[in-house]
Amino acid sequence: MAYRDLCRPCMEELKNRKLVMYASGGVNNKVTCAVCGRRRYGCTYLVKSMRKEVRRANREKDPGSAKTGRTDPA
Repeated sequence: MAYRDLCRPCMEELKNRKLVMYASGGVNNKVTCAVCGRRRYGCTYLVKSMRKEVRRANREKDPGSAKTGRTDPA
């Protein structure tokens, strides 16, 4: 989990691979993008790994399978 300054095109690209959440309030400001390095209009976003979020959701559904790796209750 990290806060990153991203321009709009890079944010749209990252949204397909990672969980991107809007973090800062207000209007778009001039930022130096953490991905492409260009100075563009953008915002500060909270970027998380999708894999961790999927694991967390699976753990909440069935807490026993996360520890043992089993899906059946045997």
